[in-house]
Amino acid sequence: MTNQSFRDRVLAARTRAEQTPFDILIWGPGDQQNTIYRQKRIALREALETQFGPDKIHFSEDDDLQGFVEKWGLQSAEHYEADVADVVIVIAESIGSIVELALYGQLIAGKSIVFAEKRPESESGFASIVLTRLNVQYIESKEWETCERIRTLAKDFSEVLLLEKYKKTRSS
Repeated sequence: MTNQSFRDRVLAARTRAEQTPFDILIWGPGDQQNTIYRQKRIALREALETQFGPDKIHFSEDDDLQGFVEKWGLQSAEHYEADVADVVIVIAESIGSIVELALYGQLIAGKSIVFAEKRPESESGFASIVLTRLNVQYIESKEWETCERIRTLAKDFSEVLLLEKYKKTRSS
């Protein structure tokens, strides 16, 4: 049986990890698109807010980020957001998200997970070229309904990157 002191120290370490500055940016279909992918992007945000806190999950179109777009332009604002985010999660099912991946793929390569619907080889195009160098999880059409696998993969991926950042801050 584990002693209370060890349990307390483990909980204290987790609390310190949760206090580590850590932000997750989620790209995908925006407000104008009422698609299942947009709905799943919102559901993913809600699930990650439960795990990491609502102040750590961001959409580029959040009201408090729109001032950056007005001040610097969309491309610069999104570049800075992607640069400072610890994790970038992409639902690559809109033209905008594919363009973001094309523009910022190298910037986010080591800290991103991309979800894309699995399609027949005959339907591949520009998007498939953009996705080749990224951590892509192909999702079957029926999996979008429950979104369970997507939420699990996104949480697990984010948790690993939080742990890595926490370890770096502990050693410095």
